[in-house]
Amino acid sequence: MAGLLYPAYQKFYSALKNLQRFDKENNFFDNVSSLDSFFSEYRSITLVLQKSLAHTPYIERYKVLAKEKFSDSWMNDQRVKTVHIHPVEFLKQIEVSVYLPFGKLFCLQRTFTVDDDIPLSSYQEELTKYFCELSEDEVFFSAKFSFIEKESGKDIWNKLSKGLSLMNDLMETLYQEIDENCSLCDN
Repeated sequence: MAGLLYPAYQKFYSALKNLQRFDKENNFFDNVSSLDSFFSEYRSITLVLQKSLAHTPYIERYKVLAKEKFSDSWMNDQRVKTVHIHPVEFLKQIEVSVYLPFGKLFCLQRTFTVDDDIPLSSYQEELTKYFCELSEDEVFFSAKFSFIEKESGKDIWNKLSKGLSLMNDLMETLYQEIDENCSLCDN
């Protein structure tokens, strides 16, 4: 049987599915769409919680917990932007580092916007040429992908992780305090 918090857990799951669609190798437009959908669904979680708890003794506790545990306004600001103003604007940064016996050697760094994004595979030839010029038997390298909010320079993944953690903490605390047995929520 579904409990009071089931609709909020369903929205949380839906928001997470949108993040799963966000992938560094996808088309930039697909990534923007995934983030826009995520922010919309994410904000819906609190709206559903408010509606589910509105006529119960738990609404006041929700209000207190929401203020204590859910103080990051960045997520809501993103939702307002994506729903009412414009799509998410971010930069995709790629840094490839080469490691040789004498230490780390910087190799390649690129920043892309929605206007100039190109597939990562287009760098394969450039990297292969660079690796061959090193005249090493083995070349070890790493690739780091970052997604940065264009307006503020903030790392989107760090902000998303913090927001998801806050929301999860809020929902888990409510779930424990309401003390209902909801197998769908547990799943």
